[in-house]
Amino acid sequence: SQLMQSLVTNHAVFLAGLQPDTLYHFRVQSRDAQGNTATSGDFTFRTLTDGRMQVLQNGTSIDSGSSLP
Repeated sequence: SQLMQSLVTNHAVFLAGLQPDTLYHFRVQSRDAQGNTATSGDFTFRTLTDGRMQVLQNGTSIDSGSSLP
């Protein structure tokens, strides 16, 4: 998604059309009040065969209960 112009402490992006049992990579970009940008490291999540997703950090599961829309 595009960087938001207003300052917020959280943000959600809804994804559609994801394939089951597939590993996806993502990074997060943010901007502070002074306009400085920062980009996170690489994170991954895997869609499970039953329509849920598993979020991984450094290969370790940190959330496996989120349902796909």
